[in-house]
Amino acid sequence: YDDVGLVQALATDRGIPMDASRMSALLLLKGNRLHDMLGSGNVLFPGAADFVRRAAAEVPIAVASGALRREILEITDAAGIRDLFTVIVAAGDTPQSKPSPAPYLLAFEQLQLETGRHLDPRRCVAIEDSQWGLDSAREAGLRCVGLTNSYEANRLEGAELVVTGLDVLTLAALNHLCATDPPAG
Repeated sequence: YDDVGLVQALATDRGIPMDASRMSALLLLKGNRLHDMLGSGNVLFPGAADFVRRAAAEVPIAVASGALRREILEITDAAGIRDLFTVIVAAGDTPQSKPSPAPYLLAFEQLQLETGRHLDPRRCVAIEDSQWGLDSAREAGLRCVGLTNSYEANRLEGAELVVTGLDVLTLAALNHLCATDPPAG
């Protein structure tokens, strides 16, 4: 979900009335909290910046996110990794957000255009920390790694590899994953 979709889904799920004014207030609060986190350096999961640097040195990488582009750019700038992403797909770039495959399909298409290379989706890996993201990536035909930063491993159905964080994920593990046949279905 993008931010608006997430708040709407949670409000509906919890039976909380959510008018436009309350939605705006919550999104402003979230933006302020993000700003505070950026200032403290506590935005990325442990090992994320180092992993991005290692991966970008070997292969083109992209972001497919439901976050606002401005927030993605602020976060990647603060971590010093913005220029390592060949493509960034953000909220509003596609008609539907995750769990639709649209964000990953667009990121994959743009990655091919930007690199001038034909990429095999069976050798492209999505790294996700939610079921919605895994569903999106799988429907786009990508290989899937689940991170247990937000949910326990048993809540990451469809991940072909589950790791506790980017600080333990290696490029060798991703190569091994891509060298195997994807699951049927």
